[in-house]
Amino acid sequence: MDYRKRFETGDVDEFRKTYFRLLADSAETGLFDSLAHPDLIKNYHPQEWDVEAIRPEIEAALDRIAKTSVAMELNTSGLIKSYEEMNPGLAMLRMMQERGIPVVVGSDSHRPSRVAEHFVVALKTLQTAGYDKVSVFENRKRGELAISDVLASLAANAVPDTAEL
Repeated sequence: MDYRKRFETGDVDEFRKTYFRLLADSAETGLFDSLAHPDLIKNYHPQEWDVEAIRPEIEAALDRIAKTSVAMELNTSGLIKSYEEMNPGLAMLRMMQERGIPVVVGSDSHRPSRVAEHFVVALKTLQTAGYDKVSVFENRKRGELAISDVLASLAANAVPDTAEL
């Protein structure tokens, strides 16, 4: 069932609160290693998005997620969406970091040209949020890499730095 049809009832704040409650619910199922697009909801009614207005709901969800050891994704595709910011934005990334929530990086590469798109920007954003490690998964086992090492590897392999975004 389409998420918006099921949960959007006309009250934008309730729609967003429900999203974050369900995000935490999904982490608590034990079915997932990582939660993708943790603040994708900002792309619906982007002109009204205000992270501070729903900070209590976000923090409550993150407190629950932190207890599960489930990682959360920083997705670079948000840079080309209606609310031009990675998912999640810096404010939420900082809240995640404060709670010790591990993070993975994704680009929603639905075509080859988008693989690792804006990863340098993403990794530098993670550092700004206070992270020094990024998570990776192999056979559903989470490992960690130092962000500084990943950035050095990307530079050595001529991955462009698109920090001017």
